[in-house]
Amino acid sequence: MFDDTKTLQAILSKTNWALAIVFFAFALQAHAQGNIELHNRWKKSSLQVENRKLVLKTNGNNTVWAIEKIPNSSEVRIKHLPSGNYLHAENDEQYPTVGPIQPGWWSAMWSVELIDEGFYLINNKYRGTYLHTENGELEMGPIKRGWHSAHWLEVSFSAANGRLSASKPTGNLKIRGVYIVPSDQQSKPRAREAIAASLKIMQDHYWRQLGVTFEYEPEVAIIYSNHNTNTTASLDMAVELCKKTMGTEYENNKNIMFTIVEGGPGASAFGTPGATRIQKGFWDNVYNAFVNNPQTLASTLPAWSHELGHALGLNHTGELTKACMLKEYNIDMGTLPPLLMQHKSNAFSTVYEYPFHREERKMLLDSTYCQKCLIDRGNRPAAVRYLRVKKLP
Repeated sequence: MFDDTKTLQAILSKTNWALAIVFFAFALQAHAQGNIELHNRWKKSSLQVENRKLVLKTNGNNTVWAIEKIPNSSEVRIKHLPSGNYLHAENDEQYPTVGPIQPGWWSAMWSVELIDEGFYLINNKYRGTYLHTENGELEMGPIKRGWHSAHWLEVSFSAANGRLSASKPTGNLKIRGVYIVPSDQQSKPRAREAIAASLKIMQDHYWRQLGVTFEYEPEVAIIYSNHNTNTTASLDMAVELCKKTMGTEYENNKNIMFTIVEGGPGASAFGTPGATRIQKGFWDNVYNAFVNNPQTLASTLPAWSHELGHALGLNHTGELTKACMLKEYNIDMGTLPPLLMQHKSNAFSTVYEYPFHREERKMLLDSTYCQKCLIDRGNRPAAVRYLRVKKLP
């Protein structure tokens, strides 16, 4: 995550509590008749019902819910469409369930509080506590607002399936540029060209720094989301959109989805093994340079190469990697100069000059070297399998 994001998060954390709570009136009306998944940010899975019990899974046939606005109220009911039952907390103060309800039950009434990046908190009116997965399973209780275990994303099936404009992938273990256009945004006329040109510069940057580099798909894909900008802006939503519309590339081919969200709020960018999410600030700068002053494009891309570093598994050098290397492997990385995986966005004039630390180079190019100090990549391939191009085309 690059430095402008950290600044944005600091501002959000200081925002007055009362101002931070925004009830989802517009979303509730939009989805009152629609089918949605309830996606948990921490568990990376969706809420569903199996054998009358609530479980969280990455796939399944019982993920379908509907948010029903209660007339003359700010609360909602959450209906499980396959069974026709409702989420409630009538019988247990810790563990919610699904079942038939009475119209006046407060235990079946929930408040939805919008927080950052389209995620929201779900509070039970009767119990006064929140849905979360902090201990591994769905329960209710007091939370901290920063807990990802209490953050939920309303993923509509139409949005998650989206509308894709892209040819079939030409291979696997590549970087694929993905331009995501929310329902309330217009695509930029030369967006695909700008993203492709940026990937070319980033490819050159990695080659100069590592002696090898990645291959990328020549065509940038476009996903037209049916959700608005706030909901589409999260990294989780970007991954969900890619899974649902580009499953072959993301799941089977293991391509890294380098996503850019049109109009995404703020100047923020995130990366995790297998995917990135670039938003408005960093995207607008890149696009404007490409259109108006293309010779300066390389100066706008440090954040993009930084997030690709996260997608390949690197953590922030000074914040995490240095301490991890000392603790886990007794390796002292020394005094850190300006590096790509640091929060120093203006250290060099172009992206080409941003280096990796020598220990980071080893971690990227040797799948057995100090892997505990990388981001947990799950079932994603090691970075060296992507960094296999020895000569630029």
